[in-house]
Parts: sequence; C-alpha cells; structure tokens
Amino acid sequence: MKKVLMVLGIVFLVLIAAVVALMVWAHGAGEERQEEFFQAAGTGDPQKLLSLCDPALADDLDVPVLKMWMDGLNRQLGPYKGLSKANFSTSSNTTNGRKFVESKGTALFEKGEAQVEMQSVNGKITAFRVTSEKLQPKDWFTKPPAEFYYQKGEKMITLLLTGKEADARAMMHPVALQKDYPLAQVQADAKKILAEIGPLQSVKLDQEEFIAGDSPKLIVRGTITGQKGVFSTMVKYQFVGMKGHITSWTAIPPQAGG
Repeated sequence: MKKVLMVLGIVFLVLIAAVVALMVWAHGAGEERQEEFFQAAGTGDPQKLLSLCDPALADDLDVPVLKMWMDGLNRQLGPYKGLSKANFSTSSNTTNGRKFVESKGTALFEKGEAQVEMQSVNGKITAFRVTSEKLQPKDWFTKPPAEFYYQKGEKMITLLLTGKEADARAMMHPVALQKDYPLAQVQADAKKILAEIGPLQSVKLDQEEFIAGDSPKLIVRGTITGQKGVFSTMVKYQFVGMKGHITSWTAIPPQAGG
C-alpha cells in the first residue's frame, strides 16, 4: 500500500510539473507573439506585420488601412517599450494537433499604454485588438490611398466579364451584396453587358469620392471598354475594421448615366 501511495505521489508531482511547464510555455508563447507584433508594427512596414498573421486574418487587413493604423499607433503612442509584467495573462489548448494561444494585457509605449488581446494558432496570429484612449479611429483613419481600391475593383469587374463570375462574386461583401445578388444574377448581368460592348478589352477606374464618418465609404468610378462600346462603372467600398468591403457596383452606358 505504501508503494502504491508513493507511486501515486510521484505521478501527481509529474502532473503538477507538466501543468506548470504548459503554463510557462503558454505565457512565453503569448508574450512572444505580442512582442513580435509590436516590433513589426514599430517598423511602419505592413508586410512585416502581415507575415506574422494567419492567411485568413491577413486577407481581412487591407494594406493601406493597416499602414494608416501602424502610422497612427507610432505617432500617437510612440515607440514600443514592452509588456506590463503586472498585467499580462495567457491561456492555451491543443486541439487536433493545433496549438491555440490567447493572451491579453497591457502594452507600454513612450507616450502611453494600450490594452491588447491576441489569439494565435500554431504561432500565427489569428486575431488581435489594440485599444487606447490615444488611438481612436479619428486619430488614424483618413482617406485611404485609392490606387489599391482601383486595382481591386478592376480585378473584380474583369473576373466578372471574363467568365469567372463566381470568383468576382466572392470578392463582394457576403451580407451587404452577395446575399441579394445570387450567382445567376451576376452571370445574367455579365452576359447583358458583354452583349452591348463586345469582348472585354479593359477596365479602368481612376476617379474617387471619399465619404468620412462612423462608417467610412470610398466610391471609385471609371470605364469598361469592349470591342463594340464603353460603359461607365462604379464600385463602392464600406470600411469595417481594417478592410474596405465591396458593397455595391454598377455598369451603365454613359448616356444612361446623364
């Protein structure tokens, strides 16, 4: 009986050691992700920060908007100094071979501090939230560079008019546009446009209108040129978080647009 108790005691101690080791690992992993994140943010280079992100998160971050946020973070809060030792916690679990780590705490900067929540899977950041009184949207979000959205709109329209309507529809916001714009209607619209202008030659977006406010919008306009004619076109983006979502688009003969 004594031997049994001794064995159980040893097993219990091993389990405690394993739990402690896991907690230490989780804390270190969460701290490392946040350190990497803020070091990358401090460079002002969006690509360095995107390289730390899971592809799904990276796809939800427009480079020009992320750049504005990084610039705002560095301007409003100053250089990153480290994480608060007194206010930092992590938790982790492994599911189906994937390591999930959540961390939250206070990040310290030269001009102030920010509250941070971050999630990662297998070392790649899947979500983050940085909040500070000194880092409100009004402090960093301005009119985004239009060129990025010209190119995105041109790509969407080109896909739509070259037989890849499903790919074009996938670029549209799933609720604000896709929900009321079924693939059959997208295909019908493409067929109608091509019947009037002929095979597509080019799509050119080169005019912009920015609407500021709590839900900023960017409207880009230009032309669709085919072998037989030209249509005017418009693509509208609505910004949520750090992404401009395509929420509507039109293509009409110039004379119809007045």
